[in-house]
Amino acid sequence: MHEKTVTAQRHIHDDIQEAGGIKNIHIGKKMLDYVGGARKRYHEYLEMKKQERSEEDKKKAEKRKLDIQLANTLVVLSSTAEDGEIEVRISVGNKLWVEFSGNPRLMDGRNQPVNAYMCSKHFESNQFRRDDRQSLGYKAVPTISVGSPLIPASKPPEPPDCPNDPLTSHNFPHLEPPVFLDEDTVRDLLTWDTLVPIIEGAMRAASDKKTVSVVQPPRTIMPVPTTDGFLMTMPGFSGGDNALACKVVTAFPKNSAKGLATINATILLFDPTTGRLAMIMEANEVTAWRTAAASVVATKHLSSDTNILAILGSGIQAKSHALAMDNSFNFNQIRVWSRNLSSAQSMCEFLREYGTEVEAYESGEECVKDADVIVTATYATSPILRLAWVKPGVHINAIGAGVNHHSELDEHLYRHSVIYTDTMASAKVELQGLAEFGVKIEGEIGDIVAGQITPNRRDITVFHSLGMAVEDAVTAKLVYDKYRVNQQSEDFPQAQT
Repeated sequence: MHEKTVTAQRHIHDDIQEAGGIKNIHIGKKMLDYVGGARKRYHEYLEMKKQERSEEDKKKAEKRKLDIQLANTLVVLSSTAEDGEIEVRISVGNKLWVEFSGNPRLMDGRNQPVNAYMCSKHFESNQFRRDDRQSLGYKAVPTISVGSPLIPASKPPEPPDCPNDPLTSHNFPHLEPPVFLDEDTVRDLLTWDTLVPIIEGAMRAASDKKTVSVVQPPRTIMPVPTTDGFLMTMPGFSGGDNALACKVVTAFPKNSAKGLATINATILLFDPTTGRLAMIMEANEVTAWRTAAASVVATKHLSSDTNILAILGSGIQAKSHALAMDNSFNFNQIRVWSRNLSSAQSMCEFLREYGTEVEAYESGEECVKDADVIVTATYATSPILRLAWVKPGVHINAIGAGVNHHSELDEHLYRHSVIYTDTMASAKVELQGLAEFGVKIEGEIGDIVAGQITPNRRDITVFHSLGMAVEDAVTAKLVYDKYRVNQQSEDFPQAQT
């Protein structure tokens, strides 16, 4: 059949529209029948195509949501460039989210190297519109850094709605890794003026049997027979300070032959609301500081005078006690004795660097003569301090002697002294040998702080420091709070005031 050619005019969809909105179309007779007699079907056809495009645009929009949703968690895993394009695999956690290739590469608004993260197989520059780049703060760049996180341009985006994915920050808002602090950092964050009041409060709370805000079960000690060492754990909680921690201590005497420390301590600090591990810190400094701070508290409540301080010992505890006492009281003299005179002299040189005036003594008896406060900080297995050497009303902080916590003082001194400790629960185990001398423990320092016991300052008093887990916990929390202040963050609960 002869085919006639006619001209029809029609409006077409805006994605192919020319100037004026009109286009001449040459069609055959079959199409002429369609144009002339099936206008309704033609509009139905246009509506169908419009719906198809709408569904396609909707799918594309859904895919593009990952552009923003995953910005805070995605990491570029691999990158291989061929013919000006880049092939990228991106994941969050252990789950592959996006895999595509394309050009250009992008950087975020802070000029950090990242890559576009459209959820499509092929990414081209025309798929990432100019207004998108402006709103997200991105710009095209010629490089990409493999393994770098895709950092959001400004405010971190909302996390993806993946309730079944345990790796998302939507379910765990505090998924940042625990903080690790070494000894030097801990030392820089501690001051006696802030620590002593906190330790005093912890000692009082630990002795308060009516309002139980402190939990500290007995320490556990596990021997390591192959090395003659042991591992000790000390968990503790203080509700008033919002502090939950556990100190782990190892003691390996044979380390000294290797030039290594014989005692090492580590504290794990937890968020008491979620139980999440918040901080790991080296804790030899913490142990020294909190022990000395406890002695300061005892001295404050038991000593009759603070004119002369005598320290027997030259180790880390002796040094920390000298610094703490010098900071907290106005001693006119600070004396040091050690079995090894050179060790005492070295300690004096160390303390002078901190502005502490101190003198080394060859004789322990001469060192403690007329002293108002005495600190014994040794591993002595036989007495280094005797009743005949001390004056009436002297206060003694006995913190050394290791396992035998009552071996530094002689029997007569114990019998003529009033004994206090930090925790009666530990004293029943670690100071049970005092019963052989007919000596009883009067009470806890926390009871004195709370006003439950009124000591006679004319007595010779002895504070037997055994150490409490709650002291470690509140000290670690203090360190952490100061660290967070320095980092200008408030993610971790602050201590109650």
